[in-house]
Amino acid sequence: MKCIFSKDNEDAITDFEKAKVLKGNGYVMDHPYDFYKALCFLQLNEYSKALVLLKSIVEKAQIEKGETWVHPLELFYLGVAFFEMEDYT
Repeated sequence: MKCIFSKDNEDAITDFEKAKVLKGNGYVMDHPYDFYKALCFLQLNEYSKALVLLKSIVEKAQIEKGETWVHPLELFYLGVAFFEMEDYT
């Protein structure tokens, strides 16, 4: 709720870190907790932190589900992170 609706990004990151301790990198609405942490980091202009998380999520999906299946939003926000860091390749 803090991440998506109230945009309380710093508290949302803290909550997701606590949730990971309790449940591992669980899922909410088709995305792992780290995805939402990455969204918070994007909102906080901490692009390199978001990039690390998003790359990890995409790589994990490619390994577990195959090269051709990664959630489109995860790819989109990975592209946003690269764009914000001015890495256009």
